[in-house]
Order: sequence, then structure tokens, then C-alpha cells
Amino acid sequence: GDAETNMIFRAWHDCIHIRENLGFSKEHELAVADHHCNVLKWVGAPYAVVKAVEADVKGQVAYYFKHDKFVNDQASFVADCLKNGIDRTIESGKIY
Repeated sequence: GDAETNMIFRAWHDCIHIRENLGFSKEHELAVADHHCNVLKWVGAPYAVVKAVEADVKGQVAYYFKHDKFVNDQASFVADCLKNGIDRTIESGKIY
């Protein structure tokens, strides 16, 4: 929700790339997303948090590789992914 939290999350995301020696291909980005979710499950994060992170990271990867652009409205995008599923949100053609 706020810039500081987003920056912390982005730092964690980038650290996973470095630590796991993962690039920025679709396959590697999805592996990073899985890593995020596995860590959250391991620390006992609520199911809703895991699903929100999954929607955010995996959803944005799918969106980028479908539309060749990044999501601008993360909140609406994640909300739609949680409500409709990642695949249906991406296939809807809505631009975020």
C-alpha cells in the first residue's frame, strides 16, 4: 500500500534473484514468485497474504509477458487477480 513497503518487497525480490542465481526470464521470474510464496508459507503467513503475493508477483509476470508492459495500478490488478484468478484477469484484456 505504501512506497516504503513496496521498496522493501522489491529489495526482497531482487535478493531472491541474486541468491538463487535467477535471471529475468519468464521462467525465472515465476521461480522467484514461488520462492516468495514458499517463504511466506514457511513463516506462517496467513493464506490471504500468500495469495496476494502470488497474485502480485506471478500475475505481474504474466501481465508483462502478455502485454510487454508493466502494471501501473497494482492495487486494482491484484484485487482483480484475487477475485477472478490470474489467468482470467490477464485474458480479460484490461489494461492496468
